[in-house]
Amino acid sequence: MVKTFSFKDSSEWKYLVFIGLSCLIRPTAAIFWFPLCLEHWCHTSLRYWPRLLGSYVMVGTVSLLFLIIADFTFYKEWIFSPYNFLLFNWTRNIGAMYGTHPWHWYFTHGIFVVMTVHLIPFIQGLKLPRVRPLIITIFCFIAVFSFLSHKEFRFLLPVLPLAMCISGAGLQQYHSRSVSIVIAAIILLVNVPLALYTGIYHQRGTLDVMNFLGQEIKSANDTVDILFLMPCHSTPFYSHIHRNVSMRFLTCEPNFEETSSYEDEADIFFRNPTTWLEENIKQDVTSSTFSSQPSHLVLFDSLLSQISSFLKAHDYILCFQTFHTHFPETRTGRNVFVFCKRNN
Repeated sequence: MVKTFSFKDSSEWKYLVFIGLSCLIRPTAAIFWFPLCLEHWCHTSLRYWPRLLGSYVMVGTVSLLFLIIADFTFYKEWIFSPYNFLLFNWTRNIGAMYGTHPWHWYFTHGIFVVMTVHLIPFIQGLKLPRVRPLIITIFCFIAVFSFLSHKEFRFLLPVLPLAMCISGAGLQQYHSRSVSIVIAAIILLVNVPLALYTGIYHQRGTLDVMNFLGQEIKSANDTVDILFLMPCHSTPFYSHIHRNVSMRFLTCEPNFEETSSYEDEADIFFRNPTTWLEENIKQDVTSSTFSSQPSHLVLFDSLLSQISSFLKAHDYILCFQTFHTHFPETRTGRNVFVFCKRNN
């Protein structure tokens, strides 16, 4: 027998408030909530539909009014930010400049990496009728996001809790206690080492270097001017420094003007690092893009061979080195270096 919902308990519609808030924060949350809301409608008695519709209209209207007023307060003009969000991320597909993947990537790669060994009970849970709404929600969410050419593992995080619920239900279906114990042991043996490694060691260099710079700034007698010669947003920024010092990183703004053959600053730098440095950091600071020569240069070890002559010519010496990762990528390295101006 299909369960139907009524409005005897007001909590049956209070979830709409959380839906409204989540969609205000990020409009794509509507993709996640739509199948679940549809499920609610399908299991609600027809005589309660008018009241349910009224709840949707009420919460939706209040949410939209709050959004419009907040946008006007901060932007000082009438705009509709969800429209700009969709225009930027979906219509113009700006994210494609940060990498593209085939349409099936989430189904053939993403879900396997995010779920890892949880896929074993997850597959078992797919057979259960009671988790069907969760399965439909996950599938619809991934299917919609598959239309975007730019894909990332983190985009699957909203549906990960639902997938874990299905995995838990699947694990419960193993009637043999020994089988359940073996699967649970496999999950622990895989996830605990991975969590320790990724949480303590993997890519820790960009955090350690900020701790070093923070200490350097506290004890510095001269002006501190830090330049990060890394892929953009590789490190935290003022959230770890808390000092009024000059810091700059290589930028990677999207091609808002849709210029042909567009290259961001990071691409230009890595195409010819020495030329970029010579043009932007000069002995004569009046003709430099910096108010003074940077006191600290932060970079990955993979870049060192390309700019070693510049560092030597401009009197920079290695003052800090820390481990970053065992799995360096194209523009990253195993270690993070900080070079300091000798007179600093």
